[in-house]
Amino acid sequence: MQKFRHIFRDVSREDIIEMPLNKLVIPLVIPALLQSLVVSFNIIMDALFIARLVGKNAFSGIVYAGTYTIITSALVSWLSIGAGAMYSRSICNNDNKNLKIILGYVLLSSFIIGIPVGVLFFIFSAKFISWIGITGDAYQYGNNYLKVIMGGVAINILSLSLLTLVRCSGKMKRSFGITLLGVISNIVLVPIFIKLMPEPVIGAALGTLISYTIIIFFCTYELRFVKASWPLRSANFILLKDMILIGLSACLMQISGFIKQFVLYRMVLYFGNEKDELFFAAVQRLFAFAAMPLFGFLQALQPVVGINYGNNNFNRTIQSVTVFKKYAILTLLLIASVCIIFYNPLIHLLLPGYFINLKQFFQYLFLFTAMIIAPFGSCVVVYWQAVGNKTYPVMMILIKDILLFICITVFFTFWLGITGIYIGLLIENIVYGVLVTLLFNYGLKKVNA
Repeated sequence: MQKFRHIFRDVSREDIIEMPLNKLVIPLVIPALLQSLVVSFNIIMDALFIARLVGKNAFSGIVYAGTYTIITSALVSWLSIGAGAMYSRSICNNDNKNLKIILGYVLLSSFIIGIPVGVLFFIFSAKFISWIGITGDAYQYGNNYLKVIMGGVAINILSLSLLTLVRCSGKMKRSFGITLLGVISNIVLVPIFIKLMPEPVIGAALGTLISYTIIIFFCTYELRFVKASWPLRSANFILLKDMILIGLSACLMQISGFIKQFVLYRMVLYFGNEKDELFFAAVQRLFAFAAMPLFGFLQALQPVVGINYGNNNFNRTIQSVTVFKKYAILTLLLIASVCIIFYNPLIHLLLPGYFINLKQFFQYLFLFTAMIIAPFGSCVVVYWQAVGNKTYPVMMILIKDILLFICITVFFTFWLGITGIYIGLLIENIVYGVLVTLLFNYGLKKVNA
């Protein structure tokens, strides 16, 4: 029982600075992993509810419409990654004034950014969904879902940004608890709203937005001791500039990911048939679910790097990247193995009665192998963001999502057809991991020289 309590306790600033890293991984990562799994379970349950209660066309429509929710992720990343990095450092320095200013910026920016974007998508959702290329019933379902889920984007941005501040203070357990409450409410509300609303996918979107509102309420309660400063009254433009520049790399990662995802869907529609489209949509959902634990490790790594860097403990900062990367790779290896062994039951969850052929099995295998390699690049990028490196993350993201994507994934797709997408993504991740590792080691040699 004592060991169980140790695992599920909040970690203090002193723990992050002094506790052996191998022991620190457990109390930080387990709640973050559970939080990521709960979020990924939420993603798969939304798709499952719509596939089962509405139909395959609705499932396909919301998955393809979900491409645009990457814009939400980009805005959340821009705001939360920069704010989280500065928040961790302010905690290390016991700088209560900056903590208040950061919280004020997050509250104000969520609405300044979110409301115009929401209005844009509410008005022009039909145009945006037509650009993806889906037609028929799937188009109509996708349009209805996009109009509502992106129309309320300000709620999404605020909830996830506040949740990041709770997490970056080292309160992984409480962050997990808040997420769990939001997800439970989503699982309860989505099927109810699907049944009650004349347009079922609109009901699903409304249920999700209400669950985000519940997260806002509990995050506000958790951060109640940090009284937000009104940014116009107590502006700190140096702090704001650092928040924007640090978060820019994360924002660019999401935007380039959006463009990449858009091109991938267009290539699937061009080179594949209806069966390939359904398979790609299902595998993408399963991949998003399976890869979520990686984000748990990255969320746990961020405060460790940020707080130790703020404490001028550079050796411990570097060691934390190595330790967290090792555990992330082992975890993803285990998850990918389970997904590959039980590929048929997992596909049938989303596509009942769908049987994949040998070619599709290898496509599935290539994509989940790429997932195992992902920590080599992502852990280092989190390190760069947390220490305030504004150049390397942007440079490597642009190289990966533009240069490597065009030279490898697009090339293999035009050469081999639909299978080339999956082979290209695997090779792209391998090359990216090697390049990031080389640049990381080069940076360390430069510092030690």
